[in-house]
Amino acid sequence: MKFLHEPAMYKPPLLAALLGSAILFIGTVHAGGSGSAQPPWIDSTQVNGNLSLLTIRGRGFGRPAPGVFLGKLPLKIRENSDSEIVAELPDSVEAASYRLVVVTGLPMRISSAPFFTTISANME
Repeated sequence: MKFLHEPAMYKPPLLAALLGSAILFIGTVHAGGSGSAQPPWIDSTQVNGNLSLLTIRGRGFGRPAPGVFLGKLPLKIRENSDSEIVAELPDSVEAASYRLVVVTGLPMRISSAPFFTTISANME
């Protein structure tokens, strides 16, 4: 008995259709199409005089509170808005330059470009 439509003949067109849809979806997300979020952007940072708080200014920080990483260390967020974050610095923070990253978005995480900030022993 011979089948009129052999199952094997549907595999290449189906694969091509699925692959094309995936490429279009990824292209839309990377191009900032609907449903995609822009990555957060850090413009500046400021450390208070007693080295306990780090204020980060920029855009796209969003809600809920984003994640903030000073080097590999996650910081606790005290306050946040779409354009400003106030994070607590650990007592053990040392004078140095640090790579700072803001991470937003759930369930898909979107990271800012790295921003390098310097913490001095004497900030006043």
